[in-house]
Amino acid sequence: MPNVSAACKAARISNPAAWYRRKHNPEFARQWEEALQAGVEGLEEATWDRAKEGVEQWTWAKDKRGRFRKLVLPRAYSDGLATFLLKAHRPDKYRESYKAEISGPDGQPIAIGNTAIVIAWPHDTQIHESGNYSGNGGNGGNGAIAIEATASHSASAPPDPD
Repeated sequence: MPNVSAACKAARISNPAAWYRRKHNPEFARQWEEALQAGVEGLEEATWDRAKEGVEQWTWAKDKRGRFRKLVLPRAYSDGLATFLLKAHRPDKYRESYKAEISGPDGQPIAIGNTAIVIAWPHDTQIHESGNYSGNGGNGGNGAIAIEATASHSASAPPDPD
């Protein structure tokens, strides 16, 4: 199970003792990581099953004689769970992403030197920088930087530009 407190309780050791041993014993740290991965894989498998097979639903209802009977309802499927799994395992196809290309006049590179370029992004956007900057030590050299923005839908603040 990927829960340190529950694992420590089952092993009858304290949390600090487990963390200390993990830090100072490489074999224990390796086994810790294996156990964590096994727990996460089990959770992932259960999540796949729920998304694919759905979840049985039922309720209690009174029959004609007034006795309670279990009433089975149609299986429930979670589109949100399926979407989450697709985004996690096929991000190139299902991830929400936006691409912005910024250039100077006539598609030329923007001169970077003593010029500040400020780009405002929505608060739920993560900025990923790729490409190369080629300049001459900040003395007005030209370069190109490609920026890819991905909506993360998190409540965190935008990344610090520094």
